[in-house]
Amino acid sequence: MDVSAIAIALIGVIGGAAATGVGAMLRTRTSRRTAARLVFAELESNSAIVAFFRATGVWPSVATSRKAWDANSEVLARTRRTNLFQAVSRGYAALEAVAYIAREEALDEQDAHRLLGVNVRWLDEALRSVGEAAMIPTRQLDAVVDRLTLETAAQAPATPPLQDVPASLLSQIVDMQIGTGQLPARDVRVAEARVETRTSPVSAAIRIYDARGSSKLPPSLSHLVRTEKGPPSPDVTVEETFAAMTQTAHFYREVWQRDLTEDAGGTAEAVVHFGERYNNVFWDGQRLFVGDGDDVAFGRFSAHVEIIAHELSHLLLGRTGLRFEGQAGSLVESCADVIGSLVKQYALAQTADAADWLIGAGLVNPRKSAMPLRSLKAPGTAFDNDLLGRDPQVSRMADYVRTSEDNGGVHINSGIPNHAFYLLSTSLGGAAWEQAGMIWYRALTSGVLPPTCSFATFAGVTVAVAGNDNGAGGRAAESVEQAWTTVGVTPRLTKRAMALTGKNSPREE
Repeated sequence: MDVSAIAIALIGVIGGAAATGVGAMLRTRTSRRTAARLVFAELESNSAIVAFFRATGVWPSVATSRKAWDANSEVLARTRRTNLFQAVSRGYAALEAVAYIAREEALDEQDAHRLLGVNVRWLDEALRSVGEAAMIPTRQLDAVVDRLTLETAAQAPATPPLQDVPASLLSQIVDMQIGTGQLPARDVRVAEARVETRTSPVSAAIRIYDARGSSKLPPSLSHLVRTEKGPPSPDVTVEETFAAMTQTAHFYREVWQRDLTEDAGGTAEAVVHFGERYNNVFWDGQRLFVGDGDDVAFGRFSAHVEIIAHELSHLLLGRTGLRFEGQAGSLVESCADVIGSLVKQYALAQTADAADWLIGAGLVNPRKSAMPLRSLKAPGTAFDNDLLGRDPQVSRMADYVRTSEDNGGVHINSGIPNHAFYLLSTSLGGAAWEQAGMIWYRALTSGVLPPTCSFATFAGVTVAVAGNDNGAGGRAAESVEQAWTTVGVTPRLTKRAMALTGKNSPREE
C-alpha cells in the first residue's frame, strides 16, 4: 500500500493538519523500528559471545556493549508494547550476569549451570521481543536464538582466552563447529532426530533418570531413580513416567508384537525434572526428556500417558524415513498423536465411541481453564485462553495452513490426518487399536512411504493396506477412503501402494 498516496488523500479531504499528524505518526513508528533494529544488532553481537562461551566453556576477551541500548532505550520505553522495554532491559542485565558466572570460580557448578540457564532464557526473550519490534526476518531471528541455545556436550579443554576477536567471528566459529560435527547442534523446540538401528539383547529395560532441574544436553545420567527391578519411587513424576513407558511398551508388544525397547537399543530411557519448570517434553533421538511444566501455562506432562507414548513413538516413526517438514512432518506428528491415543484407550479398555480423543486433557492452564493440548475429534477446539490463545489446528484440507514456521506448520496441519483417523475409528466401531490402528501401523511399516509423503499418498497406502485385509477388507477400505474424503483428502493410489494388494493402479503417479 502506498502510504504517501494515503497522506495526499487525507490532505484533500480533511486538511493539512491531520495529514501532518499522520506523517508524524509514521515518522514515530519508523524511528521506533530503527531504534529496535539498532538494539537488536547490539544484542545479536553480545549473544555471540555468550553462544561461544556455552559451546566451548571459554569466555572470549571481548567486552559486551550497551551503547545502542543506552541511546535508544527511552524510545522503546514509549512503545505501546509495555513488555518490550522490560524484556530487553532484563536481557542486558542477563548479559552482565552471564559474564560474572563465566569468570566466577567460587560458584558451585550446579548453581552456575542453573543460573546460566535462567539468564540465557532472559537473553533469548529479549532477542525475540526486540527482533519482532524490529521486524527481523523469522529465519534470521531463529538462527540467532538457536546458536545461543547451544550447549557443550562435555567440559571443554582449557583454552587461552581469545584476544580481540570480533563478535561476528565468534558466531562463525560456533556455526562452523556445528557444521563439522565438533559441537552438538541443539534445538529445544523440536527434537525429531532419526534413531539408528542397534543390535541389542532380547531382554529390555526401562530406566528413569533425574535431571534435578538441569537442562544440559547431553544430560548427566548419574542419578538413576527407577528401573523395572528397583522399588517404586516416592516421586510422582518418576512413577507416572515409568508407568506410561511401561504401558506404551506393553501396547506395542501385545497389539503390534513389536518390542519398543528393543527399537531403543535394549533400554528405553527417560530423564525427568528436565530444566526449571520446563514447559515441554521431547524425544532427542536417544531418550525421552520430561519437563515439569510451570503450573501456569502447562501442568505435569508425566500425568498423561498419551503424551509420553507420543514421544516414544518417534522410535518407530524415525524408521519410516519421513522428513519432519510439510505434509510429511504433519504425518509424523499426527501418527504420534494417533499412537498416543491408542495407548491411552488400550490402557483404559475404551472403545472408539467411549474415548475422549484428547491429548493432554487438563494440561493447558491447569489452574484456570484446565483444557487439553489437542483434540482428534475436533481439531482447533482444544484450548482457547488469554495465555496461549486459541488452538491453531485445522481439520480440513480447505483450511490447510501454508507457513514457513513450525517446519511448515507440522503441529497445525497434523489435525487433518488426526481427524481422518478419528472418523475411521468411530466408523468401524469397537476398539480403535484392533482395526483402524492396525491399518495405520501397517501403512507406517509398509516400506513404501516416500520421504516427502503427502497426505494423499499416505491415504492411498492406508486404503491399499485396508483392502488387503483378508477379513472385512472391502468395508474397511471403503471406510478409510470415506474418512480421508471427509477431511478433503483424495487418496492417491501409487504403484508402490497398489503393490501391497497385488493389483494394478488405476491412478498411478
